[in-house]
Amino acid sequence: MELNLLLVYVQVQQADLADNQLFAECKPDSNSPLCVDHPDDIGRVIGLVGLALVIKGCLTIVTFGIKLPGMST
Repeated sequence: MELNLLLVYVQVQQADLADNQLFAECKPDSNSPLCVDHPDDIGRVIGLVGLALVIKGCLTIVTFGIKLPGMST
């Protein structure tokens, strides 16, 4: 479950994640993975969002660091 949750955070655009999930109000019938039932689960959610941030940052660094074939420096 945690790996699937992590992949969702990595696949979602940051603007959509911020607008639709991070600042959305948690209601009793909400099925958002960011809404937790017990306060002890908050650390896990924060850790997964932080890990997704690190993964996205590393992928961005690799993407901008790749040299295109045929391009001279």
